[in-house]
Amino acid sequence: MNSDPIDRAADTTDFLTDAAIRNIRANVQKGLKPTGFCYFCESDVNSNMLFCDAGCAQDYEHEQKMRRISGGR
Repeated sequence: MNSDPIDRAADTTDFLTDAAIRNIRANVQKGLKPTGFCYFCESDVNSNMLFCDAGCAQDYEHEQKMRRISGGR
């Protein structure tokens, strides 16, 4: 059975999102501890989470990278 283009696009999106989340989790500072709030937007999150979604995790990682490049903290 052949999947249609929409199914293939959804599968690709799921794969890339999962890969991005794994990459972020592997590269996030190890010192971060769950606080009940998103480390990027400060929204309430489950007590075992660092970010509310993959977008905030990516934005946080990007912000940290820019700080490292610019020599800031």
